Amino acid sequence: MIIKAPTLNDIEKLASIHRASRIEYERGIIFDDDLERDDINHFVKNWQEWMNDDEIFKLCLEDAGEIKGFILYGRTKTRPAFDQGVVPRYGAEIYAIFIDPNHFRKGHGTKLFKAACKDLIDKKLTSMILWTLKKNKKSSAFYNSFGGEKIAKQRVDMGEKSWAEESCFGWRDIKKMTI
Repeated sequence: MIIKAPTLNDIEKLASIHRASRIEYERGIIFDDDLERDDINHFVKNWQEWMNDDEIFKLCLEDAGEIKGFILYGRTKTRPAFDQGVVPRYGAEIYAIFIDPNHFRKGHGTKLFKAACKDLIDKKLTSMILWTLKKNKKSSAFYNSFGGEKIAKQRVDMGEKSWAEESCFGWRDIKKMTI
């Protein structure tokens, strides 16, 4: 198993994992019409943009020569309402972490999460947040296992008909995590 920076050749696989994992985790939380609305081309287009964005850090996990998951992270973009000061409380944010649904519960998410934290520490970003759907109990349990604290919530539109509430998890010092 290796953690690496994805290449342009990986976009199709990353887009496929992104779509499949999103459908798996969000089914029952948002309307099926909104969940199925975005085809693979939507995800490929997003990945093409992200690959050209130096502000978004990207890692993927490869096992047996095949990509099984990815994580996107960088400086905080979606601040909790209370965190608007000149010196923000949280310097980094995990934007997305998705694992191929056929490879859940094999430690891939943990490896990606820890690798991103190490990279953030190397970049002198030692506090972070991430937003997850409140009703996604599996992801909430995952972030709780790393000592994440629920620090905020917000309502987000998820399509033409759907909306959901997101919980924000925060870590004031990711150096304290076992990585």
